[in-house]
Amino acid sequence: MISENFIAKGNYRHSQIGNFVSVKNYIFFREKGMKRLLLRFSNELGYPVDGMSYSVFQYDVEGNFLGCMQVRHGDIRLEPLGTYATETPLAVDEKCADFKIVFLEVRSGQYRYRVADQRVSVFYESRESLFDPEETESREQDKPIREYSVKRRRFDHGKKAALIAAIVIMLVIALNVGNTLFFIYRTNTQKKQISAQGALCYVSGEAISINFDDGERYVEV
Repeated sequence: MISENFIAKGNYRHSQIGNFVSVKNYIFFREKGMKRLLLRFSNELGYPVDGMSYSVFQYDVEGNFLGCMQVRHGDIRLEPLGTYATETPLAVDEKCADFKIVFLEVRSGQYRYRVADQRVSVFYESRESLFDPEETESREQDKPIREYSVKRRRFDHGKKAALIAAIVIMLVIALNVGNTLFFIYRTNTQKKQISAQGALCYVSGEAISINFDDGERYVEV
């Protein structure tokens, strides 16, 4: 079915949290007149993962935002370094040509890894269900047993542009420093040449201006 209605596939290219659960590949295809998306995940957490939730931000070919949906997988078995492909495809906007995955929470046994900005908070609970709506309010009162900062792999286009701009600035600074050092070196060399020719004149221990044949003036200060 997918091969007959295939649209596009590829490797996920946006920045992701290192040493966590990552998105590896995707497939766009058409089913029953609707555009669908299949994802394949990889577990880099180091522990088995049995549940996760994430947001899918959709964009068109020009990068315009189309909408966002939240997805939950509450009964999976993803071993460390293993991969997991979603069995149920996601229905996406017909204009969707690109997307970003933002993880909200990952479950490993009785431990929950909740992601917020650049930090991961670890919670421990004895409850069976990871995504019970009745527990949403009580979870807001939870206190993490551990928190740690996360690093992003790969740069998106904005970060690449900032990096290129920083490199250009550094090159310009290095070029200016090089020109200044060369000017100082050339000036000192000219001074030595002039001094060797006896072109400098000193009056009462102070250097005075000298007129050269080509009309240029040199002053020792």
